[in-house]
Amino acid sequence: MAETHWADQPQLAGLKLLARTEQVLAAHEAATHGWDDALMLDKERQVISSSKGNLFLFKGADVTTPCLNRCGIAGTRRQVLIGNLLPQMGYSVSSRPVLLSECLEADALIVTNTVMGVTAIESIAEETFSGARGVALARRLQSALSEHIAACDAQ
Repeated sequence: MAETHWADQPQLAGLKLLARTEQVLAAHEAATHGWDDALMLDKERQVISSSKGNLFLFKGADVTTPCLNRCGIAGTRRQVLIGNLLPQMGYSVSSRPVLLSECLEADALIVTNTVMGVTAIESIAEETFSGARGVALARRLQSALSEHIAACDAQ
């Protein structure tokens, strides 16, 4: 988990901006520690994202993604998953405040962004997740996302 937290800025919350200072600092922290990525919290210590993208927690057929009404970036891949792909795949999706303990108790965690698409989180600190389920889920979602993008491009 990154020591760098998201700044509380409701007027900019959810917007994709060129200034990604907090993410750059958190990514640097992760690299310094030898991690692939780091979870980022807000000032209330609620999970908002990773340093690389939007976060989704899977627990059975329920999917939760952090609420971004005070900070964070509502990525395009996040929007496609929430609005189209996850409901089509039978998941119930909610956006609400998320605690670190919920991430540690999830069946699977994924991160999304435009560059890497959908990636499974295999561990947080010493907590390791069922890698097979997360990786398989990430592959299914990446495939569905690629098909969705191709269909949009064809229009």
